[in-house]
Amino acid sequence: KGAYGNAEKTVQVKNPLRILSTLPRVAGPGEEILLPVNVFAMDNKVKDVKVSVQSKGIFEFTDGTSKSVTFAETGDKMVYFKVKVANKIGAEKVVIKATGGGESATETIEIEIRNPNPPVILSSGGLVSAGASTNLNIAMDSPQPEDWVKLEVSRLPSMNLNKNIRYLLDYPHGCSEQVTSQVFPMLYVSTFMPLTDKEKEKIDFNIKEGIKILSARQLNDGGIVYWPGNRYPTEWVTTYAGHFLVEAKRKGYDVPQSVLDKWKRFQKKAAQNWNMRDMYNSYYSYSMSDLQQAYRLYTLALAEEPELGAMNRLKEMKELTIQARWRLAAAYAVAGKKDAENQLISGASDVIDAYTFNNNTYGSASRDMAMIMETQLLMGSTERALKLSYKVADYLSGDYVCTQTLAYGLIAMSKLADKMGQGTISYDWELNGVAQKTVSTGKPYEEIAIKPQEKVNIKFTNKGNGQLFVRLTGYTKPFVDKTPAQNKGVNLYVTYTDNDGNKIDVTSLQQGTEFYANVVVQNISGQYLTDMALSQIFPSGWEIFNQRLFDAGNNTGESYAYKDIRDDRVLTYFNIGAGYSSSFKVKLQAAYCGRFYLPAVMSEAMYSPELQSRTTGHWVEVKQ
Repeated sequence: KGAYGNAEKTVQVKNPLRILSTLPRVAGPGEEILLPVNVFAMDNKVKDVKVSVQSKGIFEFTDGTSKSVTFAETGDKMVYFKVKVANKIGAEKVVIKATGGGESATETIEIEIRNPNPPVILSSGGLVSAGASTNLNIAMDSPQPEDWVKLEVSRLPSMNLNKNIRYLLDYPHGCSEQVTSQVFPMLYVSTFMPLTDKEKEKIDFNIKEGIKILSARQLNDGGIVYWPGNRYPTEWVTTYAGHFLVEAKRKGYDVPQSVLDKWKRFQKKAAQNWNMRDMYNSYYSYSMSDLQQAYRLYTLALAEEPELGAMNRLKEMKELTIQARWRLAAAYAVAGKKDAENQLISGASDVIDAYTFNNNTYGSASRDMAMIMETQLLMGSTERALKLSYKVADYLSGDYVCTQTLAYGLIAMSKLADKMGQGTISYDWELNGVAQKTVSTGKPYEEIAIKPQEKVNIKFTNKGNGQLFVRLTGYTKPFVDKTPAQNKGVNLYVTYTDNDGNKIDVTSLQQGTEFYANVVVQNISGQYLTDMALSQIFPSGWEIFNQRLFDAGNNTGESYAYKDIRDDRVLTYFNIGAGYSSSFKVKLQAAYCGRFYLPAVMSEAMYSPELQSRTTGHWVEVKQ
């Protein structure tokens, strides 16, 4: 009825001509790279091979774009091309092609050209009375296509809007609080800040990514963790991230309903069981438990599931903090309970005294005043919110900002802009001595984009009847980092050692050398430092060994909360006691020949960024 069988035969499949090339995962402006191409002649007919390279233009081949190699027999040989990276950033594509003996082989490598140096924000501003004039000046070194300059004019106190938006967009760290802070204010600033289509797309993408990340960090019980892999949720992060998700849903973004449902169950259970103690043990010295509960109740009211019983119990507590009173009043306002709302804030101050950053809400007095502003606007007290906004704006215009306070400050100021009454912005201005078109608008905020140039000098004249806040802001990311080394509350010691622990000079290394980058962070601030970040960005010619893959289960002796290992950098997060030191090491290999830039090493307290230390960057070489 049928016959069945099988047979096997081994057949060698090979290409007569093959190539194998390699480049670092990333490269930097001005770097020099030796591009190796391994040519395989697998057939005797392949004798003379021509190898050529082509790029989109960021890679410049300094010794020609073609090389020849001859084979007397089958085998492989190396060909090298010298690459100089132009002073540009972006995506580069290198196409390598080999031809010979009637055969051809092609390989394509895509590589990101990134600038590892920190951005520099230039700013000049002032308050201009009706009929008065002022001069604003900034200077930029060799402006690049990614740089920008903007003139901000506002009836609101100056919030350094463009600088702060850019700070959030560029922020390198990614705990759940910081992810939320990066995207939360973006839901509001776009309502009054003029944005290009490209900026709108970027903000929309970031918001959607934020929703994905926070949803992925939700545990089964509905709480949200601070770092990926944490076993327990963080109270404030759960409320704060959930607040963003609720508001994003209102704005039309696709937030999974299952995520919101689990979050609401967690919040309701936490609200009902709250007893003035933290839900989970934490390392923060200052607990703001009543504010935690008040904020939780406010977000439940926003989610249209107010816990009135828990709200009433909290209202009756004695010695409720000012922050908790205002936030609970906001919960009552949203729930439509005006009498309780007024009772809570009757005679309450809206000015908060400074307190330690070492607190379990990642906040500050300025953050709290921004939250109070939000409550005042919710209650219709626009004039009172405007008065308080000057204090919030002072923080937003400062040299050092942290994500939580910055985000809430922008949210509050955005909501104030939406409530501002009639008024006129009218002014004349000159750019580098050339008169520009007179501007007149009824909006509370006006912005003009200016082409970046080495010197930008603005003469501004207020033609309206009221005072105007004006600021000239420039953004640039220099290819040469001229920031000096500094130690403010933290000492930083960086050394490099071989596998035997002997110190080595990394200015010039032999290709293939394995070694360690050792960092010691010393706390000399006199206080316990929480949520510290250590940022190590390495030359593109060095490769990072992910020790977690090789030393699984081994105790390295390092103590940290989270470590983020990427293509060219390692970000480590930790706490450190007063007077103590913490040590960290990263195993590296000098993998690619060339001349590369080693950026500065930096450590800072993320919620008190004035406490920081950094080294300086320098060039290093890897030789064959």
